[in-house]
Amino acid sequence: FTGRISFKARKTGAYEGRPIAPGGIRKTLIFTFAFTAVAETIIAVIVAARLMIGYGHSFPRAVWEGIFHAVSAFNNAGFSTNSDNLVPFVSDAWILLPLAAALIGGGLGFPVWAELARLVRRDRHVVHRISITARMTLTATMVLLLAGGVFFACMEWTGLLSSMSLGDKLLNSFFASASPRTAGFNAIDYGQAHPITLMGTDILMFIGGGSAGTAGGIKVTTACVLLAAMTAEFSGRETTTIGHRSLPRSVTRQALALSFAGVLVVTLGVAALRFFDPEFSGDQVSFEVLSAFATVGLSTGITAS
Repeated sequence: FTGRISFKARKTGAYEGRPIAPGGIRKTLIFTFAFTAVAETIIAVIVAARLMIGYGHSFPRAVWEGIFHAVSAFNNAGFSTNSDNLVPFVSDAWILLPLAAALIGGGLGFPVWAELARLVRRDRHVVHRISITARMTLTATMVLLLAGGVFFACMEWTGLLSSMSLGDKLLNSFFASASPRTAGFNAIDYGQAHPITLMGTDILMFIGGGSAGTAGGIKVTTACVLLAAMTAEFSGRETTTIGHRSLPRSVTRQALALSFAGVLVVTLGVAALRFFDPEFSGDQVSFEVLSAFATVGLSTGITAS
């Protein structure tokens, strides 16, 4: 608050991708609080209105439910006041889509939103090139949302989604693609999902969301750097590039170190649960451990046991 931020603190903030610079901490805090409040208020109003109109909730109850779910979604917590989470709203786009928008928005990260806000405020429309970090985050998020939704639909079209209408199938495929990174809301029973569906969800949970946001995982930027490094290695190039920009070797080393550490933690967790709880399948245990590692909170139902 006094503006005296140590060099170590600034360096740590820079690694995380936060737009913190000498004298800039106040603006960073104000933007973070303001953006969070506005986003959560909008989502809370939509959800509360839907609960009153569509489900007959009283005004105080609807407001409470709206606020609770908006905060839970934007901060990627995944908690619901319902014992079966969002299963009662499996066919309600007015509930699932606003919550999906909130969890995606929170997961993108505040630096990305701050950069977009600066560009829009300056020229009233985004036409200039944005930073490589924002480009990676936005592109990877869209690719994972699309690929995850198509994957879930293909695997569960005649499974968990078989009894739904076409619109509900598409709605729940999209939501099942967005929620694992890393909100943890569930509108379907993952305990009944196909093992390959669980494996695909494992990948989404491990990657997570954007840096300096409300999501967990190793972050989409880390995954992008690893993919770029693999491409450079297989192509025989000495430098790792993304969007015609060369990445410092230190960035690649950080991505490799973080990813390996994540794999190591997950492996030890899976091994421990397989040893102490051999009655559970490998698919269930892997799902549970990755959900915990990425702070998702999804479960196939074995945590209670």
